[in-house]
Amino acid sequence: MKKSAQLIALFCFLLGVPASLLADRAHDLAKLAAAQKANTGCKPATLDTQSCHTTFPTGCTDSAHKYDAYLNFLKNQVLGATLPSTSVLAGTDFQALEGKIPSGLGTANHAKSAPALANLGEGNIVTVFAFLYFVEDTGKGAGGNPSTGETTNCKLQLPDSYDFHIGLGFDAALAKTVLKKKPQPVQASLRPWTKPASLPR
Repeated sequence: MKKSAQLIALFCFLLGVPASLLADRAHDLAKLAAAQKANTGCKPATLDTQSCHTTFPTGCTDSAHKYDAYLNFLKNQVLGATLPSTSVLAGTDFQALEGKIPSGLGTANHAKSAPALANLGEGNIVTVFAFLYFVEDTGKGAGGNPSTGETTNCKLQLPDSYDFHIGLGFDAALAKTVLKKKPQPVQASLRPWTKPASLPR
């Protein structure tokens, strides 16, 4: 749990501080957005976690399905433990930032909005003190079956190739309900009780 708390506090890779406050990595990453391309036709059976991320920094897929290469590129950044946080964000900060997300942002056009999102601080390291609503091991999937893999991880299905999805929020009452009812660790399980603060993905 201590390790999870450190990851949550130190490496929340979400929308961060306004770029005007400091020279940040957000704009450095945004400058690379146009160069990121989706890789299709790769063979997951020939890859492992190391070769996937070394060869395909934007991930890949074994089908013609297009995915958001720049968003995968952001997700696949390996951050050093010594990188400092640029800001502490609260629930109201996320609400304000979500209201500034560019219109038209979809599931496959993140690069187009990279400059505007960089102005909001996307790519900076921020600290968040929040309730941990759930941790989902994507290797187990619904009903205990592994998922079909994610493009960010080259659609791999090896035991060590999955990642964890975490749900954070700022609603103390919802956190108590989660603690009491212990739902299955998927975001959909939380929706019947109340709508948690949604987080940019």
